Amino acid sequence: MDGTGGAIPQLCSDDGAIVHRDLAFDFPVQPDLTWCGGRRADTAFFNALSMLFPSGEQFFVDTVRACLDLIDSPELRRTAVLFIAQEAAHSREHGAYNRHLAEPGGAAEAIAVSRARYIKALQKRLPLQRRLAMTCALEHLTVLVSEQLLNDPNYLTDAREPFASLWRWHSVEELEHKALAVDLYRRLYGGFGGYWVRVLVMAKAGVTFLAIVLGHAQMLAGQVTPSQGLELRRQITRFAYGRPGLVRRALPRYLQYFIPGFHPNWANDAKAIARGRAALSPA
Repeated sequence: MDGTGGAIPQLCSDDGAIVHRDLAFDFPVQPDLTWCGGRRADTAFFNALSMLFPSGEQFFVDTVRACLDLIDSPELRRTAVLFIAQEAAHSREHGAYNRHLAEPGGAAEAIAVSRARYIKALQKRLPLQRRLAMTCALEHLTVLVSEQLLNDPNYLTDAREPFASLWRWHSVEELEHKALAVDLYRRLYGGFGGYWVRVLVMAKAGVTFLAIVLGHAQMLAGQVTPSQGLELRRQITRFAYGRPGLVRRALPRYLQYFIPGFHPNWANDAKAIARGRAALSPA
C-alpha cells in the first residue's frame, strides 16, 4: 500500500521495457543558435532545458544509487539499475551538447557552473527523502516535456541533427523509466507524511524550474539589440504558453501529480514511446 488507500501500481513504462541505448552524438564545433527549424526562440528554450540536465541527471543517479541497498524488491532494484544507466548517458550527452554552446566567459559556461554548484550544495544538505522527492518531481517535469515532443512531431520535424535525435532519444528513455522514482519513493516513504513531502517539493520545483528555464533561454539566445531582446522574450513566452504552448499543454498532467495516489502510469505513453523508437531506428 502507498499510504493513500491504494495498491502500488505496475512498475515502470507501459510496455515494461527499459533499454540502455548509450548513444553518442557528434555536435558541430560552432554553436548553432537556430537548430530548431531556424527559430531562435524555440532553440533557446530547448538549449536552456539542456543546461539543467548534466548536473540534474547526475543528481538523480546519485540519489537512486543511494537507495539501492534499501530496495527489497528484485524487480524494482533491476529497474533502478537500468534507470541509473539511462540517466548517466543523458547526463554525459547533454554535457557534450552544452559544451557545444559554451564560449569562454559566456552565458552557457556561467549557467553550467552555477547549476553544478547548486546541485552539489543540495546533495550535501538534504536528507535522502527530500533528494528522492526532488528526483520524483523533476523527473515528472521532464516526462511532461518528453510527452509533448513525442506526441506532437511538429516540435522537431524541421530540427537539424544531431539535436533532433538527441531530444527524441532522451524523451523515449524518460518515458520508459518514468515510474521508477515514484515507485521507489512510495516503497520507501509511504503514508500521508511521505505524500505531503512529495507534493510540497513539487509545488516549489514546478515554479522554480520554469522560471529558471525561461531566464536561461533569454541568456542563451545570443547577442541581440534591446528591441530584438524584447521580441525574443515575447517569442519564448509564446512558445511556452501560447502556440505551440509546451508548458500550457502540459499543465493538466502536472496537476495530476498532486492527487493522492498519483502514479506516472496513469498516462499511457505506449504510442509515444513506439513513435519515438521508430524515429530513432535506421530506415
